[in-house]
Amino acid sequence: MRDARVVWLATPRQRERGGQRNERERERERERETGKERKNGVLDAGRGAPAASQASRAPPRQTGPPSGAAAGPAGRFAANRRPVSPGKTTICSAASGPSAAASAAATKKASAAWANALWDQQQREEAILEALVARRSSIAGCRDRREKAQLRAFSLGQELQEAATGHPERMASLSEAVAIASEGLEVVLAMASGDAAKGHGLTQRLGVEASRLAELQQQLAELQARELAEGTGRRGLVRRSQELQAVAEAAQSAQDERAGLLAQNGLLARRLNNEILGLKGNFRVFCRLRPQRPRSDEESKETLKVDMQEDRQGLTVFAAPQRNVTGMSEHTSSWDFEFDHVFRPNAPQAIVFEEIALLVQSALDGYRVAIFAYGQTGSGKTHTMGGSGLDAKEDEHAGMIPRSVDLIFREVEQLQQTGWSFEVHASMAEVYNEAVLDLLASRQHSQNSASSTSDSSSTEASFAMSSERERSEAKFVSGDPQLGFRRVPVKDASAVHALLRRAHRERHVAATTANERSSRSHVVFQLSLIGRCEVPGQQREVSGLLSFVDLAGSERLHSTGASGERLKEAQHINRSLGALGDVIEAIGRKSSCRGSASALAVHVPYRNSRLTMLLRDSLGGDSKTLFFVNVSPLLEHLGETLSSLRFASKVHACCASAQRHVLVADGDTAHAPGAR
Repeated sequence: MRDARVVWLATPRQRERGGQRNERERERERERETGKERKNGVLDAGRGAPAASQASRAPPRQTGPPSGAAAGPAGRFAANRRPVSPGKTTICSAASGPSAAASAAATKKASAAWANALWDQQQREEAILEALVARRSSIAGCRDRREKAQLRAFSLGQELQEAATGHPERMASLSEAVAIASEGLEVVLAMASGDAAKGHGLTQRLGVEASRLAELQQQLAELQARELAEGTGRRGLVRRSQELQAVAEAAQSAQDERAGLLAQNGLLARRLNNEILGLKGNFRVFCRLRPQRPRSDEESKETLKVDMQEDRQGLTVFAAPQRNVTGMSEHTSSWDFEFDHVFRPNAPQAIVFEEIALLVQSALDGYRVAIFAYGQTGSGKTHTMGGSGLDAKEDEHAGMIPRSVDLIFREVEQLQQTGWSFEVHASMAEVYNEAVLDLLASRQHSQNSASSTSDSSSTEASFAMSSERERSEAKFVSGDPQLGFRRVPVKDASAVHALLRRAHRERHVAATTANERSSRSHVVFQLSLIGRCEVPGQQREVSGLLSFVDLAGSERLHSTGASGERLKEAQHINRSLGALGDVIEAIGRKSSCRGSASALAVHVPYRNSRLTMLLRDSLGGDSKTLFFVNVSPLLEHLGETLSSLRFASKVHACCASAQRHVLVADGDTAHAPGAR
């Protein structure tokens, strides 16, 4: 197969040379065959002649080359030669007599001649054989060279074939590259020609503009000469200035009118919001069920069965089933409660805040708003107010206070665009064992101020400011000497969050049987808002107050098993919560007698507790109040749950109309009711 491929790939010249070599080899083979035939004929003739006369001839004496000569290449032929039997020759010689001797001599002579001829023939054959061996070795070398040449021709043929196969592809790629380069060159040439044309056009345009400039300069010179001659240029400028001033005044009046309309729209929207809140009631109560804490011992405890109405304004609490005396039947006690809204255990903080957002905004309109969190220890009051952590104000678990602060400052930014300006002051205090402590100061100074009862000036002096800036900017709430605490001006929501984190670290907490971190005091956080409207015809000043009250746990003493300091704290907490209930009940009776002489006879006992004295401005007929009653989901807390729900029902029974505090309206000082 390799020879066939080589012949197929060889050129005509190579095939011609190969045919000539084959022809010479065939001639050499024919010559070798002819030499073999001649050699065989000579050998046969040498063997036949002695055989014909061996009966009458005696074996000749050996003449010729020595016996050692047969050791060469011709020795093989001498060894194959048929020997002459001497016995037969002797017998013939003895039988013939005298004539036989002559015949034997002749035979001996002929045998010697034949032997010499045979030896010569053998020498020639050996020479021919040696030449044949050399020729064969030469032929073998030629064959090796021919095979190498064929292999080289085969590899060259493959290379030629590969080159012939890949050459069109390379030529095609080169042709494509050349075509692309030609197109790019044409594009560049076209762009260059276009740029040249543009440059030429610009040059022409520049010449035209230069000529126009010269004309305008000439016209300007003529106008200046004419203005100097007639004096009309100055009068034209004055007239144009007057026209522009009139246009500016018209634009300013239109802008003021639009600002007034925008302010009126904002006032109308806020008035509608306040009317909606008034229709809902100024004393509102929300009930929130706390979910079970994951990964705690509550998972193994029995839960409280609660059914909520479809309108989410009522719930039914069921006690554990109890068997009668005979044990034949079971009886389950249940209690129904009605509130303004009931939140399910899985309600997120954002949904809860949506229900109080309008109430928080009404503080910017000059209303006094108070939001309370009430319930037993561990029912979720602090979580509702502050969230999982005051540090993460943007977290989904942020409570009502961080979300309200962010909402207030967003509304302030929007109102500033309509001509309003606001001053915001923050304060935070706690009522611990009937003492008011300022949480924005250190605990040591707060306790010292709470124990001082001399006068207002000594109370203010007892508070230590953490910095010179706070000392110069803080304001103290005066009135009762023991209720003095400072209000710090704040510029943005981040400043308020920093104060909340600072106050959170100062609050009194302790471990009880109900909670490992139980709040042992009532915390009051307030934002004082003073707004001024500078829009012409709408000038006024309003003062609002937003209060958040995180009450301490409302559990009864016999259920806590407290003693010592914890017992004293629990007694003060229950006494203040009882005073708060008395104040709310008196407010309810007074609001029911509104408009009659008996309303003046109703006394509201604010001074029965430091808590109610502190919240006097946030409770009553001129404020809006919201109560969160937080309920535990455990059946073992059924007694405390019913106590909290009954207290919330008493608050829900109170109803009063709220008033807006307008300090200045159209240049006059007033304290008038109604919406803006």
